Amino acid sequence: MKQNFRYALLIYFCSLLLLDLMVYIFNIDNRLLEVLSYIIFPLLLIMITYLLKEDLKVKVFEKDKSSVKKTISVICMSFFMAFAGIKIITLVKSFFGTPNEINTTNDINSSPFMIIPIVLLGPLVEELVFRRIILHVFSKKFNILRSIILTSILFSSWHFSIVSFPHLFWISIVFSYSYYLTNRLSVPIILHIIWNLSPFILLKIWNLLHTLLFNFGLIVGNI
Repeated sequence: MKQNFRYALLIYFCSLLLLDLMVYIFNIDNRLLEVLSYIIFPLLLIMITYLLKEDLKVKVFEKDKSSVKKTISVICMSFFMAFAGIKIITLVKSFFGTPNEINTTNDINSSPFMIIPIVLLGPLVEELVFRRIILHVFSKKFNILRSIILTSILFSSWHFSIVSFPHLFWISIVFSYSYYLTNRLSVPIILHIIWNLSPFILLKIWNLLHTLLFNFGLIVGNI
């Protein structure tokens, strides 16, 4: 593994483990955690991007980057695959009475100020680490299928949630494969951002429709 890769991984994992340790030991409240997130994630993004500044110019897979048209189609197809896969996993888990995944909607609703770290900065940093570094390293040693599986195991394990492991594993499979298909890191980044944001948007749309229908019912009832 290249030295700059080692430094980037060390900075990323140690920083977030230290943050989790601080939350656990000092019982940091949400307000302080928000402030720390706005400090740590931009710093991580700057440092990791700097360490990878030359590598980001080089293609990871030995093939041309996909055209814009194919890239858009892969993004759409991948989002559908991710959504369908999550629904199937959720259905299977429901038969066994196991709880389903914890998504980012609750985190954003409980603290809307966290939308930038969760929806934008988090995906950017994670995709640099897991797709651009870890998947890249594995792809030099193993075939693409094994590389994607190993990367996805690390990605889902890193989130320290047994409940969410199957969902995160599938999401990582889709993100990694989309990267391989297009040879564009921007694809899993866009997918990751959309995926984190979509439950929040859908919830807001549902609440708006519910309010409109409720008000419409009141108006009709008064006529």
